[in-house]
Amino acid sequence: MTMKPTTWEEGARIGRERVKAGMEASATRHSEMQAARLASGIASDLGLAQKAAEALVARGVGCRERQLFMSLDDINRIPGIGKAAIEKIRAYRIRFLPSDVAE
Repeated sequence: MTMKPTTWEEGARIGRERVKAGMEASATRHSEMQAARLASGIASDLGLAQKAAEALVARGVGCRERQLFMSLDDINRIPGIGKAAIEKIRAYRIRFLPSDVAE
């Protein structure tokens, strides 16, 4: 049960707190939706499972080009990236990087 504010200032403070909480919740939902869209794009572009793409996004790999600048050892250390995902990432890297860097 919520109590009614006793003064105008208290009512205004409660209103500001509710607005702030609503804005924070909205920002969180927006961030989650944006991360899901990024992961879907990476999954589609690299042929990865959605979970592997989500693991990449969670570690800051928000576009397929970003993994080109990471070592395969760094990618291997990301939780949620399995052998199948590593092979697909390696195949993608071979298309764009010199062979000594792609492997």
